[in-house]
Amino acid sequence: MKFKSLFEESMRKNKGAYLMTFLFFSVGIVLGAYTIKYMGDFNRSELSNYFTSFSTNLGSENINHSDILFSSIKNNAILFIAIILLGIFIFGFPFILLIDLWKGYSIGFTFSFLLTTYEYKGIGLALAAIIPQNIFIIPCLILLSTICFSMSFDKFKSKFTKNKKISIDIAEFGNILIIFSILLGIGIFIEAFISPSIIRFIITTIYL
Repeated sequence: MKFKSLFEESMRKNKGAYLMTFLFFSVGIVLGAYTIKYMGDFNRSELSNYFTSFSTNLGSENINHSDILFSSIKNNAILFIAIILLGIFIFGFPFILLIDLWKGYSIGFTFSFLLTTYEYKGIGLALAAIIPQNIFIIPCLILLSTICFSMSFDKFKSKFTKNKKISIDIAEFGNILIIFSILLGIGIFIEAFISPSIIRFIITTIYL
């Protein structure tokens, strides 16, 4: 209950920042989807051939969960640490929005590519590749971006006003980071150990 009230209070204080981060993330998804739509036939064919090769290998070889785990930790840790560090700096808030835009773009691109390449057969694969881990990762990304955006923007505003108050205190931010770390860890575990098995099952059942 305490955690719930902590998030509710944080979101109440930062409604504008939440709308901005969610908007940029959503725009990124749309841009990623439209990139596939307007991609040339040659580039789309190259991507399709690469994914077909990847699917064949995944269906016939053992899944290296440790490599996927390391890659997931590295990619997500870099992303989240970058957001936290940008929240410390006065001009960090625009770059936080760009990170959200890029993350949304990568999801929209992947989802649209699978649907465009494999039509109705790609629905299950797209959902398996994107949804399970991102149920945990994306909310963390949006909420952390919201808080860090507000922190950075408050510092920026303080240069032009007498108000030096930051919208979130250190203790509150520390508690939120602990919760985010747990949720992110769950998302990484799913990405490394559960999603690959689901994807493999779909590939071997439908595509091979």
